[in-house]
Amino acid sequence: MADLITLDTNGDIETHIHGVVSDYGTLCCIAIDGDSDSGIVIEATGKKVDCEACINMWKSVTQVKKSQIKLIR
Repeated sequence: MADLITLDTNGDIETHIHGVVSDYGTLCCIAIDGDSDSGIVIEATGKKVDCEACINMWKSVTQVKKSQIKLIR
């Protein structure tokens, strides 16, 4: 199960899918490195994802079957 992360990004509070394969904090590429353009983690959460970009990415990838993926090492 993917971790969820709730961020405050300039007053916009949303729950995202945690980005585990990139330098970004979220699947939708929001950084959590403390720069002025990054989100601030406000809580560890079990809430439901409400970030539209994360939801759209999830919808897209769930349409692809594992047999259609060529894993690159």
